[in-house]
Amino acid sequence: MKIIEFNGVDHVFPDGTKPLQNISLSIEEGTLHFIVGPSGSGKTTLLNLLLGLYQPAVGEIWVNKCNICVLSERQLTLYRQHLGAIFQQNNLIPHRTVFENVAMPLWLRGTERKEVHQSVVSVLSEVGLRGFEDVLPLHLSSGDQQRVAIARALITRPRIIVADEPTGNLDRQLAGSVTEILKLQTTLRVTVIMVSHDEELTRYADTTSRLAPAPNALGTSTLT
Repeated sequence: MKIIEFNGVDHVFPDGTKPLQNISLSIEEGTLHFIVGPSGSGKTTLLNLLLGLYQPAVGEIWVNKCNICVLSERQLTLYRQHLGAIFQQNNLIPHRTVFENVAMPLWLRGTERKEVHQSVVSVLSEVGLRGFEDVLPLHLSSGDQQRVAIARALITRPRIIVADEPTGNLDRQLAGSVTEILKLQTTLRVTVIMVSHDEELTRYADTTSRLAPAPNALGTSTLT
């Protein structure tokens, strides 16, 4: 089943720059889909459109049979609560423990303490960090910090995970390890969209799209 569809999407920035043109893309539920391309090709812009942070100038974006382009700001806020997001910079809170960083999304929802504890222990086990609950992020390696960020994205059990260059600051071995964790989520019918400039990592992908500059369209990229 297709869970994400971009239909003829253009995006235009306020200064008139058009980073994406005529983007059409379908992603199946429960797959790891890679979006690759050179720096500046619009990969992050595409993810921001999917997150509802940008609105397309032309076209539609459908997520789980809902056209997110017509949602109000309040509806978009609720929509984003059903997504997990991971970034190149892990954005962990340095003075909070691993447990507290991972638990934060559940605390913000008012989840009961017992359920929070069970969920955090479970998700830390999934990413190989069981027993690190009381450690501060600065005492972890960069790879383990990114695992914490992944655990935080998984804690609400989203159906869709958006990962923007999550391995950009890691060496090849750690990058593969992090990608394997995300790939494992697809066995639970979670859909993962991962942006990367590293073609080597596409060996983990179920499907791959490549952003490339369109002929005679300065600053514009299309999917191939």
